Amino acid sequence: QALTPQPAPTKQQHRPQPRTTARRGALQALVAAPVVRAMAAHAAPPPAPPQQPTVSREVLSGLAGGAAQRITKDVVLYPIDTVKVRLQTVQGRQLSRRVFVDPYAGVLAPLVVGVPAAALFFGVKDGLGELAAERGLTDPFLVEAVTVCLANAPYWACRAPVELIKTRQQLANETLVKPWAVARAIIDKEGLAGLWTGFSESYWHAVPADVLKFSVYRTLKERYGSNSIVRKALLGSCASAVALSATTPLDVAKTRSMERGAASEDIVKRLGAILDTEGVGALYAGLGPRVARAAVSGGLQFGSYEAAKRLFG
Repeated sequence: QALTPQPAPTKQQHRPQPRTTARRGALQALVAAPVVRAMAAHAAPPPAPPQQPTVSREVLSGLAGGAAQRITKDVVLYPIDTVKVRLQTVQGRQLSRRVFVDPYAGVLAPLVVGVPAAALFFGVKDGLGELAAERGLTDPFLVEAVTVCLANAPYWACRAPVELIKTRQQLANETLVKPWAVARAIIDKEGLAGLWTGFSESYWHAVPADVLKFSVYRTLKERYGSNSIVRKALLGSCASAVALSATTPLDVAKTRSMERGAASEDIVKRLGAILDTEGVGALYAGLGPRVARAAVSGGLQFGSYEAAKRLFG
């Protein structure tokens, strides 16, 4: 058979193979990589160091956190607080329709005064806590106890009259009566000092409850905490439920003093009188709504507080 003549080689058949081109590109990239990294390192700004806490920064973030948590708690939890207050009175021991009527009775006064008072509490507490740290005080429980005692004094000085007016309105199921009308009636009957009826009970109820609450929260946060606001809210919920259930008798004594206007009666004598005449169960009246409110309140309080601290801290 005759051989078929082969075509002459063309220029396209003598071009470099694709594999050679890929090797050359990889080699160039390998050589240029250190130069690119060095240029990127010089061009990118270094990460900003975390801000160190100072007394002024802690006061500012505490003010913001206190205001945020107070607004959240009052709007969401006020109806539960109204039911709890009515169950703690002698007339309200039986669960009836009266207990649930007008659940937002007296909400205006706590909002107007309670928000700045709560901001003041956390501003003082957080600022004093940072000041103690700068002075070398390292015992967390001692610092917690001292700062809570000092912060609660101005807090209840501002809030005690409002708490009294709110309680009187809740017990009377009257939101149509203006808060200043209730205040005028108290002054006419009991004098100006009557507006601070229950101040002692409120203060000595708040101090152990707050010390226990913040101490339990700190312990839980150290063991189970993270940067998650949701987890901190859950830990705060547990801490609040524990603290407020343990201090329910003090809360009952506070409510009774505001109901009757017995400002001069000693809190220990009042607790003894309730125990003698009504039994141990009366000291834990309203425990169910109180613990339910505490669990929800703690989550809202610490969740909104930590979020505001992160934003303003």
